[in-house]
Amino acid sequence: MSDWYIILSLVPGIFIAVLFYLYVDRYEKEPTGPVILSFVLGLLASAITYLLEEYLSNTFPQVQTKLWSAFIFALLGVSFVEEVTKIIVFWAYPNRIDAFNEPLDGIIYFVLIAMGFATVENLLYGAIYGLETILIRSITAVPAHGIFGVMIGYAFGMMKFKHLTRKQALSIMGYAILLHGVYDFFIIQNASDYLLIGALVTLGVGIWISLRYIRQAQNLSPFKGAST
Repeated sequence: MSDWYIILSLVPGIFIAVLFYLYVDRYEKEPTGPVILSFVLGLLASAITYLLEEYLSNTFPQVQTKLWSAFIFALLGVSFVEEVTKIIVFWAYPNRIDAFNEPLDGIIYFVLIAMGFATVENLLYGAIYGLETILIRSITAVPAHGIFGVMIGYAFGMMKFKHLTRKQALSIMGYAILLHGVYDFFIIQNASDYLLIGALVTLGVGIWISLRYIRQAQNLSPFKGAST
């Protein structure tokens, strides 16, 4: 894998992480240490999850040929595994630190973990499938991880500060996992290339939801109006 391939694989995840840090986290910037560590923990989580997904893929190699089987695999073998791994990482670190002091921080830290996760995933798939895969994933799969990260991070942040009940927050997390599964289903199925359009529709829905959640969390910030 050439140096250019590595750079192109790294750029999308880092770019989105920086974008959220600089422009989404508007009223009270998070400390540098937790920001970097959250991203790094996402890197480590991705490597572990990749090995598990490869095992599942090799164990059920024909799953993509039937639509229903492809959906179950996408939901449980990919989406559920990936998002639960990120949730465990989030619960173990950002959720417990003092810097997590407003609902918006749930989004920021979860997206940082998701971008670390997506960066390693991009590197691994790029090494196997080449430049075209890196470029396509840079505008689809990597942002998708950010979208699902916004949804789950929003749920954590709103639950932590009592704006949502646990049941409501878990429902949103479940919807995020389902949306991720639907997206991956359209990607991994090989019944029809036309179904790939469904992945773009799923991303569009996810972007709309994410923007709403970001605005809601920003409006609830106790630091709004106090920042200079």
